[in-house]
Amino acid sequence: MVKINLTPEQIKTLQLFSYYVQSHGAGEISIDLNILDCNVEYVPDFGYGDNTRIDLYDSITELIEELSSLPDLYFDATCEEYGSLLWNIDCKERKVKVTLYENSLSSNEITNSLPFDNISSNLLEHLDEFINTLPNNEINEYTVYFNGGGDSGYIDDFLTETNTPISNHVSDILYKLLNDTLGGWEINEGSQGKFILHLDEKVIDLYVEENISELVSLGTVLYFEF
Repeated sequence: MVKINLTPEQIKTLQLFSYYVQSHGAGEISIDLNILDCNVEYVPDFGYGDNTRIDLYDSITELIEELSSLPDLYFDATCEEYGSLLWNIDCKERKVKVTLYENSLSSNEITNSLPFDNISSNLLEHLDEFINTLPNNEINEYTVYFNGGGDSGYIDDFLTETNTPISNHVSDILYKLLNDTLGGWEINEGSQGKFILHLDEKVIDLYVEENISELVSLGTVLYFEF
């Protein structure tokens, strides 16, 4: 945890801000800053105290941004992607605690299967037609990959093993299976994975790797009284 010595001007700024917050009926205020690669993206123009939105003003915003830019605050952080700094200012006890949160990425594996018999008769007819167009090369399993994130995504329009283009009807089958398995597979951090068409078993297996993002606390990185 970083220790600092405030200047008289910084102490005065915090004291005046404490009176300002209390004039809004709050004893403390929380201010959440967005961090990108261990740099402050911006200081919001408001905070919350006792469930009340309280607007900030220039001098306190500048002080928070200055102290939030101290490199030592991020000593234990990986400085990859985004995170947040949560400022809590106790205006009665005149105490400040700053907590660092860092984005943590993990994944969750999901599988599903779609037997050909469970495909609607209309689409199954088109799937059979597509399979009959494949070369007789003794390949009984074909793979199609997909990827999504940031509110957009796609399924490859070809079979990986042979680069054979897949028809729109086959794409419809794959998209429905994916959406039924993981709605929103393309949203935010998204997901990636593959379909495997088993021609002998007459089943499509789906393997999804869902990307999960969450903010993890790295603890208090700055504490001082004023």
